[in-house]
Amino acid sequence: MGNQISFISFGESMNTMTLKYKTLYKSIMKRVLFLLVAFAFSLYSIAQYRFDEVVVKAPKYIGPIAGIENTKDIVNPISKFLQKDLSSKAQLDYLEFQEGTVVIDFTVTTDGYVKNLIVRNSVSNINDYEVIESLKSTSGKWMPGLKDGDAVEMEKRVVIAFSDENSPTLQKQAIYYSNRGIRKFYKAEQCETNIFLNEDVKMRRAERKYNTALNKFNHAEKLRPGQAQVIFWQAKTYEKLGDDFMRDLKLLEFDEAVQSSQLATGDVVRIYF
Repeated sequence: MGNQISFISFGESMNTMTLKYKTLYKSIMKRVLFLLVAFAFSLYSIAQYRFDEVVVKAPKYIGPIAGIENTKDIVNPISKFLQKDLSSKAQLDYLEFQEGTVVIDFTVTTDGYVKNLIVRNSVSNINDYEVIESLKSTSGKWMPGLKDGDAVEMEKRVVIAFSDENSPTLQKQAIYYSNRGIRKFYKAEQCETNIFLNEDVKMRRAERKYNTALNKFNHAEKLRPGQAQVIFWQAKTYEKLGDDFMRDLKLLEFDEAVQSSQLATGDVVRIYF
């Protein structure tokens, strides 16, 4: 009798568990069915919704390039044009190019003309002028930028690196001048804490060394603009010299350089002289 009671209890337990699983199964199936219906409705809604896509096409130089007959297959024709044009100028004895990287922004109009040329990084008056003149000669020879098929004014940037064939690379030179600047900066700080000098002497010597450091950093920037490390040290040096405006300006440049790397600006045209 005891065994029978145990058997019945076990059977009842099994029935109870089966009922629970059936209830849970039905609940799960209802949820799955609900999710499937919701998903199908979402797909239907998306199918009925038209996404507005904006198609943008950058302006392109379509003028002649010296020594090249077919320019259609050239990926970046303005870079090739500038490389040819400025390389020929670099062979002229009366043009004394300096080493460094010229960065210029400009606007291509809806008619294919060039305007609003702005030097973002200067090397010398001669370097800057000749790049600008080369760009001006392309005016009227551009296919304008397009937005959804309509011609619009659009900005472009060119980066021209001038190098002496017999010198180290611009990157190596920039590192060299940056390191020289850092050493001068620390020597200026040592002057400020020198207990053997009076305050006037400490101030004059420190200021002179800070200015020397700044000149080194500026030269590094001329060679390779957009380097976050150089911009950071420029900001620190301006702060030491009491120029809060330039410090804040350089800190903004530093933030942009860290986020986007300023010199990641497309093809760099390299000119050797």
